[in-house]
Order: sequence, then C-alpha cells, then structure tokens
Amino acid sequence: MRGRSSPPRRARAVAAAASSRAMARPGAPLSPRVTLLAACVLASASLAASAPASPPPAAADAAARKAAFHAGNDGTTFLEVSAITACVPLGVLARLALDAYEGVRVEPRGGLLVSRDGRPLRPSRVYLRDFILCVLPALPAMLAPAIAIPACAVTSLSFALFARRAVDRRARGTRVSIFGETLAPETHLPLGPPDRLGASRPFLTAYRATMTFTTAIAILAVDFPAFARRLGKCEAHGVSLMDVGAGSFVFASGVVSRRARFGGEGVFGEGESRDAMAAVRRTVRSVAPTALLAAMRTAATRATAYHVPVGEYGVDWNFFATLAAVALLADAAPVPRGRARSGAFSALAGAIVLLAHQIALAAPGGPELGRRFVLAEGERRMDSFVDRNREGLGSVPGYLGVYFLGAAVGAATERAVVAAYRRGGARATKEGGKKKNTKERKDGVSADEADERAAEREQPPDPDVSVFVSAPRRFVLWASLASLAAWALTLAAHTLVEPVCRRSANLAYATWIVAHNLTCVAAFAACAAAFPEAPPAPKLLQAANRVLLPTFLVANASTGACNLALETNEASAAAAWGLTGAHALAVAAFAAVAGAKEGAGDERRKGVEKME
Repeated sequence: MRGRSSPPRRARAVAAAASSRAMARPGAPLSPRVTLLAACVLASASLAASAPASPPPAAADAAARKAAFHAGNDGTTFLEVSAITACVPLGVLARLALDAYEGVRVEPRGGLLVSRDGRPLRPSRVYLRDFILCVLPALPAMLAPAIAIPACAVTSLSFALFARRAVDRRARGTRVSIFGETLAPETHLPLGPPDRLGASRPFLTAYRATMTFTTAIAILAVDFPAFARRLGKCEAHGVSLMDVGAGSFVFASGVVSRRARFGGEGVFGEGESRDAMAAVRRTVRSVAPTALLAAMRTAATRATAYHVPVGEYGVDWNFFATLAAVALLADAAPVPRGRARSGAFSALAGAIVLLAHQIALAAPGGPELGRRFVLAEGERRMDSFVDRNREGLGSVPGYLGVYFLGAAVGAATERAVVAAYRRGGARATKEGGKKKNTKERKDGVSADEADERAAEREQPPDPDVSVFVSAPRRFVLWASLASLAAWALTLAAHTLVEPVCRRSANLAYATWIVAHNLTCVAAFAACAAAFPEAPPAPKLLQAANRVLLPTFLVANASTGACNLALETNEASAAAAWGLTGAHALAVAAFAAVAGAKEGAGDERRKGVEKME
C-alpha cells in the first residue's frame, strides 16, 4: 500500500503547485480551469494508483468486442458529412429568428437579455432555448440523418422566413428600409466591431461553441449501434463524420490564435519582451496544460482498462498530445510575424508543411516517414516509442499545416470583416455626400461652398445604416468563395494525389478540413447577417466559448463513465437516444455555469483595471 501512494502524492504536489502559482499573482483569483485541471490530475493519479497490474478477463473481452464493433469502416461521402453538420447552423438560425420575432434585445448595462417591453428574461429559459435549438439538433442528425436533415432544413428555413416577414411587417414605418431590408435602431453589428482587428466576432463564437458541443455528442453517440457505422472513424482512407472533429479543433485553434487575430504579436512582437527565455517561458505556460492532459488521459485509460483504438494515435499518444505538439511547433516555427502580412506568411508556411508531408508520405525510400509506416498493420516494436505511436507522430506535420492554414483564414477573416465595413461605410458616406451636394446646389449654394460642407460632413464619416446590410453580405460572399476554392482543392487532392486519410493527416485531409470549416464559418456569418435585430450570439454559446477546453474535458469524462457503466455497443436505440441526450444536457449545463462564472470574473477584473 505504501508503494501505491506515491502517484497521488505527486499529483497532489502538482495540483498544489499549480494552485499556488495562480494564487501568487496579485489580484488573480483561482481560475475554474486551474481548479478543474487540478481535480483531473488527482482523479487520474488515484485511478492509476488503484489499478490492477493487468485488466481482468471480463474487461479484456469487453475491449475486444468494442474493437470489433468499431473496426472495418470505409466511410461515407463529403456531402453527407456536410449535411449532418449543417443542422447545427440551421438551429442557430432558428434561435436568432426566434429572438428577432419576440423583440429580444441586449440591455446596454449588464448585458442582460430583455423582452420587447423591457422585462429581463429568466436565464434558465434562455439557456434551455439555446440548448434545444443550437445543441440538440446534432443528436437526431447523427442517429437518424435521413429524417433529421430534411426536417431540420425545412423547419428552420420556413420559420426564418416567417420571422423575417413578421419582424418587417411589425416595424414597418418605424425602421429604415434599404434595398428591400428593414433595420431597427437597436440593430447589432452581425460581424462584431468593425473598428479594430482581434475584436469579438459573434459568428466565430457560435462556430467554436457549436463545434465543441457537436463533438461532445458525437464521441458518445458513436459507441451505440444506433449510430451509423459509416459515420465512425475510418480505418485508413475515407471520409466520415468522426474524422472531421480532430482537424476542426486544430483549425479553430489557428483561427483564433494570436498569430491570426493580432498579427502574431506577443511572441517577439511589438510591445513585448524580445528576450529568448521570456518567449520560452510563455510557450511552456501555454503548452504545459495540454501536455499534462495528454499524460492524464493515458494514465486514466490504462488504469481503467478503457478501450482505446490503437490505430487512431498509437499506444501512448492521444489527441491532447497532438494539440500540445502542434502548439509547441507552431510557436517555435521560424515563420515571420507581423500585423501586415501574418495571414500570407501563415498560408505559405501551411502550404510548405503540407506539401513536404505529402511528399514524405509518398516517398518510396523512407519507410519510417511514408504511409507504409503510418498505416502499417501488425505487431509494433514496444521498445520503440516511435513505432508504438507511429500514427500520432506521423500525423503531427499534417495537423501543423492545418493550424497554419487556420491562422491564415483567421487573419484573412479579420481583414475581410474590417474591409467590408470600411468599404460599405465609405460608399454610403460618398453617396450621401453626393446627394446632399446636389441638393445644396439646387438651393443656390455655390459649388465650392457645397464641397466644403461635404468635406466637413466626412470628418469623421458617419456610416449609413446600409452598412448593416451590405458589409455582412460582402463578407459572406467572400467566405463562400473561399470555401468553394478550398473544396476544389480538396476534390483535386482526393482524386489525383491520395484519398483523404485522417491517420496520416495527408494533403487531402488538410484541405478537406479547411473547406469544411470555411463553409461552417460562412454559414454562421450568414445566420448573423439574416437577423441583425437579434442578440449577436446565443447566451449558451457565449458561455461555452469561454470554457471550451474544460467543456471538452467534461464531455470526455462523461463519455468514459457511460462506457464503463454499460456495454454501449450492445445497447438499444432508446438507450442511445436517452443517454446521449442526457449527456449533452449535462455538458451544456456545465458550460453554462462555468462560462457564466468565467464571464463574471472577467467583468470584475475589467472593473478593477478601470479603477486602477
């Protein structure tokens, strides 16, 4: 017993050290993320300490049945994966349409949601509606796609059209009509503040939060027979719903990275220390939590004899290890950083990495770098770390390329949003000045005096309300064209170079991830542009966006508990629907509570900074 007590002691020491570091910062309370991380360390270490030397025969038989249940999948089509994921943006569209129809708006002080007559809405009611319309549609889309996809499309689009007509009819005469659209005085900016780079973007908030919730539902639903096997992870080459999750997480990390949103400032950037050791310390602080989570997951799965398909990442490797490796390599890569051309540099780096990775996969003379090594079957050399984890290590370059492309898309998105508003505002101001100039000339004012008055009106320019319509449409058009170009590259790489392979993260897989996520970004931007009268993003999605990693950890823990409690691969369809729905509700409840606390803490810290 004395020998078994050492892992928990070490874990408690690690957790205490993390807590002391957080408490040592003046004015910084203990973050919920640090608390959750310390709890996970203690739990995983306790499991590892109490685990038997080898799993019992019953556990080994269950693991073998689950391995056979998940084996032999050749995948589905690009179209079906996109159709299933499209149910989530359609649900968000219905949620925004409902808020616009009911006249819900955001109170300037406090950010509370109030009804049309000014009464505050109950948070429980708001969160429940957000869950039903923004999160829950992913469940029937996965378990019954043939029925759910057309039903979701018809219902959401029909209600959106009805709400749009009702809002316009109700406010006719009190709003300004431009190009057939009516806009309320309290209209929000659908794409976020247009005056600065790196501002909060509501459509990116909805994109990241719904991606996390959809992944949380999928990782449990895939273990039930009700989940179509063609949507599970492919053995080697192929396209499936489960294959898109890992790449989407990496891509989204790049989209919202400092490299994308602030031109890479913060690491040898403007206004910060250029000391090499300071940069190393910042990198370690950002990578260490994810690396610790990777070690914790490995320890927990071994302690509980939990079934983990070795063909996904290897024996010791997992998705958290891939995230840590990508973050470390991306921060250490000699890619020029700067506000002006950070997107171009990131795109070039991603293209170079992916092309080199694809060449290495196809190289006949390098078996340890080629696809024969990454996709090799049979016995592994357990004395070699590389051979034990060949899938995880072999796919890191591909995910690194996806990250750089995500950073390029994030930088381009920021500039496209700002440019769309600037062009719209400048055009509106110019046209307004011309109209007033002509009117003044008709009234007998000289041309020179009219020009002087027009120049005064342009300082500062007062953007016309048409910007609320033209700028979002212009951005949606840009994102749609970019996604079409990415889809063309995907089909070319999938057909002419090598079919999509998640295990090796080849060129076709990387371009597919970019195309799929660009389509999602365009869809969420279109939803926000369709109803600028509604609050920018649902409250539940805003809360989840603040605690994405803890939410994903809770989803993993809930999935593991469900699989340990019963044989999911032998459960009925009713059990699949009920358990997965309860699992989604629990994850959403955690995100709502933890995200609200995190948001309240941020507001308090901002208040302290203003007082100082």
